[in-house]
Amino acid sequence: MGVVLSRAEAAALQKARMQPLLCLDRMRKATLAATRSNREDPPETSSGVLRSVEANIGILTGAMGAMERINSTPLPFAYVAHLRTFLVLYLLGLPIALHGSWGWATPVVRYIILPTWEIATCPIKGLEFPKTP
Repeated sequence: MGVVLSRAEAAALQKARMQPLLCLDRMRKATLAATRSNREDPPETSSGVLRSVEANIGILTGAMGAMERINSTPLPFAYVAHLRTFLVLYLLGLPIALHGSWGWATPVVRYIILPTWEIATCPIKGLEFPKTP
């Protein structure tokens, strides 16, 4: 499989603040360049293809905006508090509920795997970093 991006394109993508928008802009430019360089099809066909592709890129741009809006909306405190409480209760009750099927591995799971899972789920619980004792 060949290289998809050149070094300059990859560097521009790394520097971009909003990488999906840069990709959408490059798709628009490539579509316009391909339409203008098309000498085989009649202009009506090329313009129809350009309109169709531009409409799909517009849909992707709208979806990107909607996702950014969702991402920037803070979660209500009550939702975060309930999520955190139920996640901790679930993780604490998991070894008890599965003791019969885990058998001798229950202590390993309880004291090694579950604390690791707790640390990994700190962002879900609204914490940036776990508190050190």
